[in-house]
Amino acid sequence: MWYNPAPSVDGIYFFETFSPPESYQRKNVQDLESIVMKSACLILAGIFTLSLPLFAQEATKQEATDALKAFKTSLKTVQAESDIIDALNTLGEVQHDKVLGELKKWLLGNGSTVKKVAMKEIRSGGIATTREEVQAALNASIRNVRFAAAENISKYKEDKKAADALIGAVRAAKNDPETQEKFIECATLTEYNKIDKKVCALFNDRNVGVARSAVYGTTNLKTKVCISELIKLVKGLEGISEDSTGAGAPPMPGPGGVGGGQENEQLKRKRALLPTANQALKDITGERYNTGRDWSLWWRKNASKYTEPE
Repeated sequence: MWYNPAPSVDGIYFFETFSPPESYQRKNVQDLESIVMKSACLILAGIFTLSLPLFAQEATKQEATDALKAFKTSLKTVQAESDIIDALNTLGEVQHDKVLGELKKWLLGNGSTVKKVAMKEIRSGGIATTREEVQAALNASIRNVRFAAAENISKYKEDKKAADALIGAVRAAKNDPETQEKFIECATLTEYNKIDKKVCALFNDRNVGVARSAVYGTTNLKTKVCISELIKLVKGLEGISEDSTGAGAPPMPGPGGVGGGQENEQLKRKRALLPTANQALKDITGERYNTGRDWSLWWRKNASKYTEPE
């Protein structure tokens, strides 16, 4: 229905109504339908484009072969630790079992290759002079390369081989807690949640940093096992006395036996892990409890209803 102004009377307009021709109405409807369809196509195209990285397909065997060949060629000309890391990152852009197999070798192996390149860099740059400084520089280079390999392996989402390689490397790196922490982080980033028991077992590691990394890593797995073990951890940590001597704390086992400051270590452990454990529970469940008792009561009522991520 259209409105058409009629001649004014004393400056006031009156509006008459009339219907446009049927052919005009049909054309307008067709134009509107065309606009709607084009808009829908553009929106869908945009969604598909944005989602491509999320659904990236595994590379073909030939693409993996070519990537590995290029990687090994690039290793022949590396001059610095950063060159090895760049080569690993480039290789990591191609996801395939053959590539994963090569990346796994760099988690704990190929130390001689890294040392050779690192020593060349150390000598030419004069960044270390004493034996201790040289060793520290070498260790840092090896660690950085391992971290690059771990980060690229962590991109294999819900992949058993990737997750197992990373969590298995934690024990092998027992003399380097910093590397262990990185491996735990990357293992949980695969989101392969069947490693949950192995991750939770690390809550009891003597090194607080390693234990804290395992606690935080549960937020990437979100399983019932993780929730139950976190609640147990919170309750156990709450049982450690806050007095200056740590009296009442369960003793920390060690080569030297119980006592002699072990309780104080437990107190430090409580202060380091309790906030992280509570926060992990909050991040996983969306609940906001702050005591082991409250978490236990909530879990008793809700465990059967909790749905783990697929």
